[in-house]
Amino acid sequence: EGCTDASWTLDILEVEQALARAEQAERVQDTTAMRRPLEQVMHLYSGELLPNCYDEWILPERDRWRQAFLQAAERLIALLEEERDYHAAITAAHQLLRQDSLHEATYRQLMRLYGLRGDRAAALRVYHTCVTVLERELGTEPSEVTRAVYESLLQSDTYPKTQTGSLTLRGTEAPLLGRKAEWRHLQEAWRKAAGGRPHVVILSGEAGIGKTRLAEEIEAWVSRQGMTTASARCYAALGHLAYAPVTAWLRTDALHTGLSALDPAWLTEIARLVPEVLATRPKLPRPAAMTEGWQRQHFFEALARAVLNARQPLLLLLDDLQWCDNETLEWVHYLLRFEPGIRLLLIGTVRAEETLPGHPLVTFLGALQRDGLVTELPLGPLTTTETTSVAEHIMGQQLDPAMSNKLYHETEGNPLFVVEMARAGTLGQHEEADPTARSPLPLLTRPASTLPAVVQTVLATRLAQLSPLAHEVANVAAVIGREFTFPVLARASGQSEDAVVQGLDELWQRRIVREQGAGTAEAYDFSHDKLRELACASLSPAHQRLLHRRIAEAFEEVYAGDLDAASGQIAAHYEHAGLPGRAISYYRRAGEAAMRVYANADAITAFQRAAALLEAGGPGHAQQEQRWEEAVAIYAALGDIFAITGRQQEARQVYQNGLASIPPQESLPIPTDNATGVASLRLSQSDRKSILQARLLRKMASTWNLASDNPLDTFHVNAQQTFQEAERVLEQAEVKSSTEWLQEWIDLQIDQLLPLRGSLDEMTVIIEKAQSIVEHYGTAEQRGQFFQAVVARDSQRDRYVVSEETVSYCRSSLAALLQTGNTSLIGFAHFVLGNRLLWSGHPDEAEEEMRAAMNAAEQVGNTRLLARCLMFLPFIFRQRGMVEDVRGVVTRALAMPEARNIAIIKGHRAWIAWRDGNLVEAETYGRASLEGRQRQQRANAFLWAGLWPLIGVALAQEKIADAMNNARMLLDSTQQPPPEQLRVLLEAALQAWDAGQQEEALARLQQAVPIAKGMGYL
Repeated sequence: EGCTDASWTLDILEVEQALARAEQAERVQDTTAMRRPLEQVMHLYSGELLPNCYDEWILPERDRWRQAFLQAAERLIALLEEERDYHAAITAAHQLLRQDSLHEATYRQLMRLYGLRGDRAAALRVYHTCVTVLERELGTEPSEVTRAVYESLLQSDTYPKTQTGSLTLRGTEAPLLGRKAEWRHLQEAWRKAAGGRPHVVILSGEAGIGKTRLAEEIEAWVSRQGMTTASARCYAALGHLAYAPVTAWLRTDALHTGLSALDPAWLTEIARLVPEVLATRPKLPRPAAMTEGWQRQHFFEALARAVLNARQPLLLLLDDLQWCDNETLEWVHYLLRFEPGIRLLLIGTVRAEETLPGHPLVTFLGALQRDGLVTELPLGPLTTTETTSVAEHIMGQQLDPAMSNKLYHETEGNPLFVVEMARAGTLGQHEEADPTARSPLPLLTRPASTLPAVVQTVLATRLAQLSPLAHEVANVAAVIGREFTFPVLARASGQSEDAVVQGLDELWQRRIVREQGAGTAEAYDFSHDKLRELACASLSPAHQRLLHRRIAEAFEEVYAGDLDAASGQIAAHYEHAGLPGRAISYYRRAGEAAMRVYANADAITAFQRAAALLEAGGPGHAQQEQRWEEAVAIYAALGDIFAITGRQQEARQVYQNGLASIPPQESLPIPTDNATGVASLRLSQSDRKSILQARLLRKMASTWNLASDNPLDTFHVNAQQTFQEAERVLEQAEVKSSTEWLQEWIDLQIDQLLPLRGSLDEMTVIIEKAQSIVEHYGTAEQRGQFFQAVVARDSQRDRYVVSEETVSYCRSSLAALLQTGNTSLIGFAHFVLGNRLLWSGHPDEAEEEMRAAMNAAEQVGNTRLLARCLMFLPFIFRQRGMVEDVRGVVTRALAMPEARNIAIIKGHRAWIAWRDGNLVEAETYGRASLEGRQRQQRANAFLWAGLWPLIGVALAQEKIADAMNNARMLLDSTQQPPPEQLRVLLEAALQAWDAGQQEEALARLQQAVPIAKGMGYL
C-alpha cells in the first residue's frame, strides 16, 4: 500500500509488445519500423525464462519464449542482410548461436555474411566451430548444404593447388573409452560443487594420456545441462602473461555477457584484463596503477565478482595447469574462499612429469589439500582392448590380433600416440620396415623430444603429409608458441590471406590444429603441444630467428592499439630473433603493464630480462647515446618493485646498477638562446645525468628508511647520508630552473619527510627550506603530500593539540590532491582533515570528512585507509556519548583483518564495555590496548582510549594504586594531553598521591571521572 506510483518494468511484456510492433511493420512492409522492435527483442532476451525455476508449469512457457526469440533473431538477420548491414547481422547471428549452438542454419548464414564482408578466414572459422559443436554434442557432421557453403568458400583463383596428396574427410573425433571410475568421481564432484561445496579436481598424468579429453567431456556434459562453463589453457611459451587464464575465462561468451551488470567500480578493475569494456562504457574511470596490497585485494574481489556473476553453478576448466602463472594461482586460491557456499568446480589438467617438488603448483595444491578443497585423479594408460577400439574407430576397420598387439606395444596405451599412429596410417606397414625411414627430420626431432622414437616418427609423418603451404603455416604457428589468431598468423607468414586460409583449413582438416575458445577471443591452437614441439624443433636456428622477427612485427601491427597486452610476447620474439635492442623496450613495457595489475613477479621477470640484455650488449645492441637513459628507467622500475614488495636490499643493489649505467659526467656547454644569450631551460646531457643520479640516490635512501621504523638505528643514518649525496649531485646541475630539476628536488625533500623518520628539528629545517618552492613549482600531488608532511610535523610537535593553522594546511592538502583525480590520495586527505578537525573542536565537520574518506576507501578498496577511518570515527561518537554508534563502527572494524588488532580499537571496546557496566571486559580490552607499547618505536598518542576505562574499573574495584598508575600514563609526554580541566585534576591527584595523601588523591581523581565521562573519555 502507498506504492501505487512506483515505477516498474516487465521484460516479457516489453518483448511481447516489441514482437507485436514488428509484425505490424512487416504487414505494411515498413522495414525501418520492423528493425527497431526486433533489435529490442534481441536486447531484452538474455536467456531462458526463470532459469532457476524447475516446476513443470514453466517448461512450455520457457520454450514458447525461446522459440519467439529464435524466430525474431532469424527475421532480424535476414532483414539486416537485405539492408547490407553485415556487421549488425553478424552480431545478431552470434547472439542467436549463444542461445542455440546447434542451429545449423545460422552457421550457414554466418559463413555467408562473413564471405559477403570479404572475411574468408572468419567464415571458415565458423564452419570449423560448427563441425566441432555438432561432433561433440550430437556425434554427427554438418549437412550437405552446410558443406557446400564451406566448399564454395575454399574456391579461390589466387591459390595454387600444390597439396602432396588428396585431403581425406576429417572424420569424427576419437571416442572416450574407459575412465569410468574417473567419470563417476567428476560427476560426484560437480554435484557437490553445484550444492555449494566448491572444489578443485586435478587430472594428472603424462603427456597424451587423455587429461584434456576427459576434462572437455565433463565440461560438455555440464554445459548440456544449461549450466555455465568456461575454459582456458596455460602455455610454456614465450612472453609469459599474468592472469592469462582469467582473461580467457572473462572473454568467453558465458561470462563476458554478464560483465555489463557489474558495478562501475568493479568494471574499472576488470578493464585491467579486458580493456574492451572501456570501449562499451566510455564514462568508466580508467584503472590506476596498483602499488599497494589493498589495491590487489580490490582487484581480486572484482575478478571474483565477475566470474561468479552468473546466478548458477559454474565449471571452470584450466588445461596444462603446470604452466599457470603465480598470479592466477593466487587468485584462484582467493576465489575458492571468496564467500561461503559458492557453487564452483575447477578442473585442472597437470602433466605429472613436469611438476617436481618446489614447483609453485605443488605449494598451491598443498594449501588446498590442507583445507580439503582438492582431489587428484591420476590417469593411467588404456587397456589393450580400449587401445584397439580407439584405433579401429579412427581407421574405420578392424585390426587383427597381431596388429593390435603391435599397436599396444608401441604406444603403451597412451591415447595420443594411438590416435596419431592411426591418423598417420602407419599401422599397416610391414613390421620390419625401418621406422626412421619415413621421418624427414630424425636428427633434428629426436634429441629435442622426450617422446619414444616411434612416436616421434609418427608425428613427423603426420607433418610430412601436409602440403608445402600448410607445412609453412604450421611452422609459423609453432613458433608463435601458444594459441594464435588468424591476423597474426597471416601477417607473420608472408603469404596472401587466401593462401593462409587454405593452409589453415588443411591443418584443421588433418586435425593438426583445432579452434580454441569461443566468443570474443577466437583463436586456433595445435591439437597437442607435442605436434607444436616437433614442428618447431624441425626448423633450423636461422629459420626460427626469421619467423620470430616476423611474428614480433605481426604482433606490433595487429595489436597497435593495445601493445601493452602483447608486449611480453613481442619482447620474447624479438629476443629470440637476435634483436635485443627491440626486445629491451618491449620487456620494459611488459614490466610496466604487469605492475598495473599488481603482477609483481611478472614485472620483475620482464625488467630483469631487459636488464640482462642491456648488460650483455649482444648483437643489435648498439651503444647508442640515449641507451643509458633507458637502462636507468629499467633499473629504477625494477628497484621500485623490490622496494614495494619489501625486498629493500635487492632494491638498493638494482638502483646501484642503474647508477653504474650512467656514463661519467662530461664538460658539456650549456644550451643558450641565440637571441638573448640566456641559459635555455632545455636540459643539457650533463644536467640530465645529474637529475637521474640524484633520483636513484633518493630511491636508495628511501630503502634505508623503509628497512626500519626506528629513527635511532643505523638504517636512518645511512638514509640521511644517501639523501645528502643525492642533494649534492643534484646541486651540480648548471640549470636549476627546469621543471625536471625542480620536481626532482621537491621529491627529494618530501621523501626525507615521509614516512616520518627524522626528528622534529630535522623536519622543520627541510620544511622551511622547501615550502616556498613547493608552493610555487610543485605539482598538485607534490603540494598535497608536502602539506600533509607539515601537518604530521605539527601534530607530532604539538601532541595532536591542533591549531587552526594546521587545519588550514589540511584544507590546502585536500584542495591540491583534488586536482589529481586520484581517489585514494583524495580519500587520505579527507581523513587527515577529518582527524585534525576532530581534535580542534569541530566534530560535525570531522564526521563529514571521515565519511568522505570512507566512501573513497570503499570505492577503490583501500582497506588500510578504511581501517584508519574506523579507528578514529568512534572518538566523535564517544564525545557525543553515542554508545551504539561506537559499537557499530567497532563491529565493522573487527570484521577487517587490518583493523581488529589495532590498539585504539581495543581501547574503544574497553569504553563500550565500561558503558555497558561490564567491568571484566572493560579491564580485559583496556589492558589489551596497552600491550606492545614498549616495542613500538613511534608512540601511540591515544593510549587514553583504553586508559580511562581502566581508571574507571580500578576505582570501582577500589584499586587506587592501579588507578593512579594509569592516570600517570595519561600525562606522559608522548600522549595527547587531556583538556585543561582534566589535566589540572589529574596533576593534583598525582601530587597528593606522591605526597602520601591518598584520600585527597582519590577525591581529585573521582572528581575528574564525571568530567571525563561528559567529554567521552570515560
